[in-house]
Amino acid sequence: MSYPEGTPLHWADTDPHVVFVAVVYKTVDLSWISAMIKKLRVNVPTLGVSALNLASLLCDEVSLVGFGYNLSQQGVPLHYYDHLPMTVMQQQKMHNVGKETQLLHKLVKEGVITDLTGGIHCSFCSS
Repeated sequence: MSYPEGTPLHWADTDPHVVFVAVVYKTVDLSWISAMIKKLRVNVPTLGVSALNLASLLCDEVSLVGFGYNLSQQGVPLHYYDHLPMTVMQQQKMHNVGKETQLLHKLVKEGVITDLTGGIHCSFCSS
């Protein structure tokens, strides 16, 4: 059971008895299902950007820790909780991390959000 945007493009589990239940409640969910039926490519925000969107609506101040995909460092872990390499993000087609990174840079630059660890915009790193 998953929100549609959390659905993998390729199933690791090929058990024919597995049933996927999509929880559809947003317009974007309906668009996603339509795109999947028509076999179109569709970009959806990462869970991190979705959470940032919600936080910016609910909170007066939003700070990020550990955000950002440095695709030039291909061997580093993609997430803090697993051992998948950064290259996994380059192989998938569901998220447009380039556009997300541009958005995050803009939000940091304009002072809308604060980047505490420098993953998005590192003012203390060498360029």
